[in-house]
Amino acid sequence: MSSVSRIKEQRRTIVDRHIEADNVRGFTQALTTLAPLAALWYAAALSAGVSYWLTAAVTLPMSLFVMRAFLLMHDCGHGSLFRTARLNKAFGFIFGVVWGMPQYVWSQHHAFHTSGRSIMPFTMRPTATGRNTADPWPSCRSRNMPP
Repeated sequence: MSSVSRIKEQRRTIVDRHIEADNVRGFTQALTTLAPLAALWYAAALSAGVSYWLTAAVTLPMSLFVMRAFLLMHDCGHGSLFRTARLNKAFGFIFGVVWGMPQYVWSQHHAFHTSGRSIMPFTMRPTATGRNTADPWPSCRSRNMPP
């Protein structure tokens, strides 16, 4: 077996362990995100009376947990964190509150985006002179469609 084949097989083994939604794993992910985030939020509130530098230091790891909440909200939007749609919607709502964005609305826009129907306008292209020009309809041009 070649080394490339062995690496592909190892990758497939790792991916297969995480390909199915799992309620226990989903609850673990939610708990290990929301509990530290709540503790850091409380620490930030307490530290504001002590030192703004301390508050800034607390907000740095807090921002990482907020980003993780967004990633879990994303997974809930795809229905891949929990096995049931009800749990995905409930925890997606909670993560949306943490992120400050309605999860349902975000997931509808994201579903449109990932379906391939959206066009990303104004893709920058270098020209012969080395300057970039904006092409407002790059996907239409690639499919020989009129803009």
